[in-house]
Amino acid sequence: AHVQAAERALRLGLDAIELHMGHGYLLSSFLSPLGNLRSDSYGGSLAARLRYPLEITEAIRKIWPSDRALTVKFNGTDWAEGGLVPQDAVTIAGALADVGVDMVTVSGGGVTQSAAPPVAPGYQVEAAHLIKQAGIPIKVAAVGMIHDAHFAESLVAEGKADAVSIARAFLHNPRWGYHAAETLGAPLPYPPQYERGGPANWPPAKQPH
Repeated sequence: AHVQAAERALRLGLDAIELHMGHGYLLSSFLSPLGNLRSDSYGGSLAARLRYPLEITEAIRKIWPSDRALTVKFNGTDWAEGGLVPQDAVTIAGALADVGVDMVTVSGGGVTQSAAPPVAPGYQVEAAHLIKQAGIPIKVAAVGMIHDAHFAESLVAEGKADAVSIARAFLHNPRWGYHAAETLGAPLPYPPQYERGGPANWPPAKQPH
């Protein structure tokens, strides 16, 4: 089913797809020791828990062209005792790089109701930074209450991540990217039908002669 979904994305002409391995969903339940209690070859050590997610990833990579990005979102930490910890993210990212994944987005939580993440801007960044420091040949995106343009830019500028993944800020403001670009002094051209709504055209507007 995962491969079929990738094939549909390919027919639609999408440039990138992201495989979700976080937040307690199916592949996350294999990765996390809190969710994976199997006693066969798909459970136990982290290498064994990685087996099924890697099989899925390899099958997708075989049909997904190399000139289109394949990304994976996974938990860098479960934020719960006995769960994944940031150092595990390095091992997971390395295994994903080996099977041809182009970028990972490192999130966390959602596996158990007992999770207690210290929610604040950048609270998920540690695991992403560890992957960058390890020198794994894969792009890394940081996530976690990143809603300020200057903070987002600093994560990339300081080498803690190659990109940022933003969700809530876009739900609140669908044009967050345009406004962030203006804030950082690199304004983007709006689609023509929206140009007249830009601040440069707000009253008092220049009157025609």
